[in-house]
Amino acid sequence: MAYTVQAAFNQFFDAINLNIDYREIANKRRDHLIELLGNKFQVIEAFPSGSIPKFTALQAHADLDIMLVLHYSKHVAGNTPTQVLQTVRDSLAYKTTVRKNGQAVTLHYTTWPSVDIAPVYYVHKGDNKVTHYCISRYPY
Repeated sequence: MAYTVQAAFNQFFDAINLNIDYREIANKRRDHLIELLGNKFQVIEAFPSGSIPKFTALQAHADLDIMLVLHYSKHVAGNTPTQVLQTVRDSLAYKTTVRKNGQAVTLHYTTWPSVDIAPVYYVHKGDNKVTHYCISRYPY
């Protein structure tokens, strides 16, 4: 039992903090999924998001989020968000348990962490600088 605030905080931090093994697993899963999706999609960029890469994840309670920037005219234009998600899901379904999860595709593994993939595209304004990422098919 901790008798000081500092000792209590340290005890709490040790209980929830991720060890390096989980970050390594998350990074390997991200890289592998990007490689797999790169065979079917023109991936402009893919980057991790969420609590694991920010080192704020709670052990066994977070997942790895990947923002997958797709080429708009090749994969998004003319398709509904549901169709884009379904295409991503179908391209990964043979690897592991996959399901659509709102605006992402979730891959469940037998060990933690699961991976959420959110297919997005760039939105450009004016001088062709990216202003934001968009998940829906209609730019803002």
